[in-house]
Amino acid sequence: MGCDYTQAVWFSPPFNYNLSRVGHLDFHTWVKSWFTDHFVFGFSALGIPKIVAVISWQIWKARCNLIFKNIFIPPLQLANLIFKSLNQWLQSSHHTPLLQPPSFASKWNPPPSSFIKINADASWSSNSSTASLGLIARDCARSFRGARCLIVPALDAEHVECLAILHAIFWAQELSIYNVHIEGDNQAVLSFLNTGQENVIE
Repeated sequence: MGCDYTQAVWFSPPFNYNLSRVGHLDFHTWVKSWFTDHFVFGFSALGIPKIVAVISWQIWKARCNLIFKNIFIPPLQLANLIFKSLNQWLQSSHHTPLLQPPSFASKWNPPPSSFIKINADASWSSNSSTASLGLIARDCARSFRGARCLIVPALDAEHVECLAILHAIFWAQELSIYNVHIEGDNQAVLSFLNTGQENVIE
């Protein structure tokens, strides 16, 4: 659970599951929660152990490919492969796909040479007033450079997007990265950062 690569895969769509949430739980308590929580990892709790097994197995295969074949699979690419495997399994079990395709664009544009790109994403729960932030860093060769997951207090969805960008900046400073591109999916926040227009948060 403490592996940056593993956390990056779990946080990628369509899972969006922040493993730092379970950092305070022992393993057995975490496993028991699969059968008590109505939704886990973004899916209905029905069949969760099998879903966890598929995800864990694919992460293990990716690890073996890196160690024994020197083949690196980016976390988002692996998450897409896992998504397809899960959908095939669900189709064969239930005759109809139970998972909807993720709404994100799969194409990722690398930053210029000597730059690091940090992709920042976030999800917000109005019930708990907390947000889950996910950061993934890659270089111009598309190589994975690190990942970070955080849970922070937040006021609303737009506030969460601002926090994601802010924590990406903090993280870049911690890593002593000065040539950095930060990418998010909230146009209002990005427009404010690029143009200085006000009223990002109303």
